[in-house]
Amino acid sequence: SVKQTAGRLEFSRCRSRADGGGFAVKGQVWAAHVLHAEGCNSSAGGGGGSVAGSFYQDGESLSNFTACRAKGGGGGLRVGRSFVQSSKKALFFACTASYGGGLSSADAIISANVGFSGCQADQGGGGGALVNGSLLQQGGIFAFLTCSSAQAGGGLQVRDTFNQTSGSAVFRGCVARRNGGGMEVGSAWLAGSVDFSKCTVGHQSCRDKARGGGLEVRGTVVITGSTKFDRCEANSGGGLSAERLVSRGEVEFAACSAVCELNGEGGAGALVHGDVLQDGGKLRFRGCKSERDGGGLQVGGRFEQSSGSAFFDACSAKASGGGLQVRDTFNQTGMESTATLSFQHCTAGGEGGGALVRRDFFQDGGNLKFEDCNSSSDGGGLHVEGRFQQSRGSAHFESCFAIGSGGGMNVKKGVSWHGLYGYFEKCNAAGSSGLDELS
Repeated sequence: SVKQTAGRLEFSRCRSRADGGGFAVKGQVWAAHVLHAEGCNSSAGGGGGSVAGSFYQDGESLSNFTACRAKGGGGGLRVGRSFVQSSKKALFFACTASYGGGLSSADAIISANVGFSGCQADQGGGGGALVNGSLLQQGGIFAFLTCSSAQAGGGLQVRDTFNQTSGSAVFRGCVARRNGGGMEVGSAWLAGSVDFSKCTVGHQSCRDKARGGGLEVRGTVVITGSTKFDRCEANSGGGLSAERLVSRGEVEFAACSAVCELNGEGGAGALVHGDVLQDGGKLRFRGCKSERDGGGLQVGGRFEQSSGSAFFDACSAKASGGGLQVRDTFNQTGMESTATLSFQHCTAGGEGGGALVRRDFFQDGGNLKFEDCNSSSDGGGLHVEGRFQQSRGSAHFESCFAIGSGGGMNVKKGVSWHGLYGYFEKCNAAGSSGLDELS
């Protein structure tokens, strides 16, 4: 083990055929001052340094790994156990490895500032960092700038859970060839601030399942803090791709894109394969565009909204569901003032200019609003393949248009109104209207 209590440790243009181009430690490392590795190379793991145990950074320490390379994992630093950053900062610049371009570690705990810029994983995942277990962020700034990977996680790949209790994470201009342009994780709990900007998943071929331009979550993501996706892009799930989404915080998708029509799964802002639960906070989709279904959000299972608000503004889909497509049932419950679903200026080439629900739509409270939405098929505002049943709440349709049937709303299997009201104003359809089609 090595314990640094004072002074500087510097490694420049060092080389090793084994682990650790600059240094290799079989035990633990405690870094309390300046640790710097530049231009170091390893033919195995840890271009700048390799630590078999855990790496602890505290006190007034500054770690800096610049232009280091490894043929294995961890272009800057490879850690066999835990990477623990509790004060000051650690920086990784222009480091390259097969996987974990800047850092490769079994687990990680982040409480201070850690930054990765221009790092690359040229064969595997984690362009900036690869964490093989779990990562806990409980403070500080965790930043990934213009990092890239040949597989998943252009900025960060976490094979297990990313648990953010506080602090902020920033992903800008990161690129992955497969999934998660900014970050790819097993599951995520996001209670702090997370910002994805101009992150992409490469789309050389629409036959590839390249998902999650900003974030790919293989399991469930729970958002209680603030998360934003800005101008992110992928074949499917332009901003986010997840198995299940629980939204309780402030979540925004702005100008994100799902770029593949052939074999695409849609969801320009977000693609959720299973269920979406919103029980608070705000969901916003602005100016998102899908070459398939779900201009804002594509849901493979159910959408349950008990409180909070979901807004879709100026979203579009080349196929169906200009703002939203739900393949199962949509349930809106709660008081009118606490649950809101709103669509403005959304368009679809197929059914549902604002939204398409493949099964039933149940409204037991809450507020539903469609304004200036258009469909080139049926349901200018809303298209429901099953039943529409309102037992409480309100539904408002204004200035919506369909080339087919149901300028405001088109329902295939019957409508039941028992709520406060259903209001239609200036809605038109070029096609015919039947008993189950309201305009």
